[in-house]
Amino acid sequence: MLGLRYAPGEEIVQDRFERNLLSNFKPTFNIKLTKGFEGVLGGEFDYFKIHAGIYDKLNLNPVGFSKYYIQVGKIWGDVPFPLLKIHEGNETYSYDIYAFNLMNYQEFVSDTYASVFWEHHFAGFFLNKVPLFRKLKWREIVGTRLLWGEYNSESHSIIQLPNDMKGLGKKPYTEFSLGLENIFKFIRVDGVWRYNYNDQNKSRFGIFFSANFTL
Repeated sequence: MLGLRYAPGEEIVQDRFERNLLSNFKPTFNIKLTKGFEGVLGGEFDYFKIHAGIYDKLNLNPVGFSKYYIQVGKIWGDVPFPLLKIHEGNETYSYDIYAFNLMNYQEFVSDTYASVFWEHHFAGFFLNKVPLFRKLKWREIVGTRLLWGEYNSESHSIIQLPNDMKGLGKKPYTEFSLGLENIFKFIRVDGVWRYNYNDQNKSRFGIFFSANFTL
C-alpha cells in the first residue's frame, strides 16, 4: 500500500501523546493505492485498489463557511466483499461526520464509487437576527450527502454477499440534514432525512447529537 497526502499550509498541534490537525481554508488531497499479489507472502488474491479524496473549507463571508469532502475509488480483480468498498453507515444516535448517518452498517458495497459530503455553517447569519437566538449564540447548519456506486457481481464471485448487503442502483443514495451547533457552547444537534433507498425498513428521519466545540 502507498498513501500520499498533501495539505498546504496545515498547522499541527502535537504533544507527547496526541497530534491534532488544524484545518484552514486550503484544500487537502489524499490518495491511497493498494496492490494484492496472489501467492506472495501469503496473499490469496490478485487485485488493485485506488482511493482518492479532497477536503476543503470555503470562506463565504458574510454568510458563513462551507465544508466539502469528495471521494472516488475503484477496485480491479476478483476479491471477496470485505476487500471491496463497504460504505460507512451509522446505527447510533451520535452524528458521524464521516458516514451516512441513516445508512445501515454494511448495507451497500461497491467496486466503483464516488461520494460528496457537503455542509454549510451559516455562523448565525439568520439566527442572529432573532434577539433570543442572538443571545444564545446558536448557529445553523445545512448539508447533504450523496453516494454513487456500482457493484459487478460477476467480477466478485468468491464469496456471496450477506443477505442485507447489496450494490447501489442508478440513482445516488442521498441524505439531507439541518442542524444547530454551539448549543451550550459545545452541543450540536442534527436532523437527517434519508431521501431514497427506503426498502430496508430503515427510518427515513433521525435526530443525532455530537460534541462540537465552536469558536
